[in-house]
Amino acid sequence: MLGTCKLCRKENRELQESHYMPAALYPKTVKLEYLPSNGQPLKEITDVLLCFDCEQCFNRRGESEVLRYIAAKIAKKPIPLVAKLEPSIVQEGDKTLKSYDGSEIGLNMDMFAYFALSMAWRGTHSWPICGSKHTTPIRLGFYEEPIRRFLAEETMDFPSETSVIVIVCTDKESREAWFLPTQCDDVWFHDIRVLALGLFFRVVLGRSIPDVLKTDSCHADGKRIHLGDASEKTRQALAYTESLSC
Repeated sequence: MLGTCKLCRKENRELQESHYMPAALYPKTVKLEYLPSNGQPLKEITDVLLCFDCEQCFNRRGESEVLRYIAAKIAKKPIPLVAKLEPSIVQEGDKTLKSYDGSEIGLNMDMFAYFALSMAWRGTHSWPICGSKHTTPIRLGFYEEPIRRFLAEETMDFPSETSVIVIVCTDKESREAWFLPTQCDDVWFHDIRVLALGLFFRVVLGRSIPDVLKTDSCHADGKRIHLGDASEKTRQALAYTESLSC
């Protein structure tokens, strides 16, 4: 159908059937124990949203790289990113979380950041789930337009006052589940979280972002990527996705 693309805002574009969560995250032949489905096949969440060029931009600038490590077909195999991280030098860490320089092991952390921002931005749309039921849109406030312009390549400047935290999850729950972008705002900043089969993303937006979150961002100078157990965060968020299943 012809319409206005939500991302580039160009009119009379042939719009594509866009996915909320990337199609590669949906299991086709493998059983994932923790993926919420209420005992029924998990329905892919889609809507007519983006033009072909914007779909390709999402894929080229982030999705294709990230999905190499987290597609459903590899969820039960050895974790590719763990194998890359463990032999590397730990930049900082404790018993629960270790931090690495992703660029030192050949990861393009800017693509991870782009992917995370694309997921947060997708959440600003109200997606149809079943019948008249839709997702509740995420509110990014002042930051929605700068993020849209960055994703649409209207500017190549990374949005200011923005941090993207990436955690490679070592626990089984997080490896075999995903949850939709979920807003967990603090009084001082926007906080959007999303899990994608063993990769936990946290997008933090605001003038009062704690310094530690600025340093830990995958787009900051250290190109940080973290390794740890995210099972508690996963269990807390799975109930929301479960409630959205048809």
